[in-house]
Amino acid sequence: MLACNSFDDHLNKLEIILKRSHSSGLKCNASKSVFCTDKIEYLGFYITRDGIKPVDDKVRAILDLESSKNIQEVQCVLGIV
Repeated sequence: MLACNSFDDHLNKLEIILKRSHSSGLKCNASKSVFCTDKIEYLGFYITRDGIKPVDDKVRAILDLESSKNIQEVQCVLGIV
C-alpha cells in the first residue's frame, strides 16, 4: 500500500500512478475521478483511510424493510440484500 505522509507526498505518488497508468495504455476520465479527498462513496460503501464502511442510508433501508409474508417478498428481500 502507498502510505502518504504529507499532501506533497500524496501528489507525487498520484503523479507516479497516473504516469504508469498512461504508459500502460489506461485512460482516466477526469469527470468521473475524485482526487485529494478523505472519503469516497463507491457501490454503496464509503472508502476512507480507516477502512470500508457501508453507507448509512443503505443500511437504514434494509433495517426498515417490513417482514416478508410470502415467497415473492422473501425473494425481493434477497435481491435487495
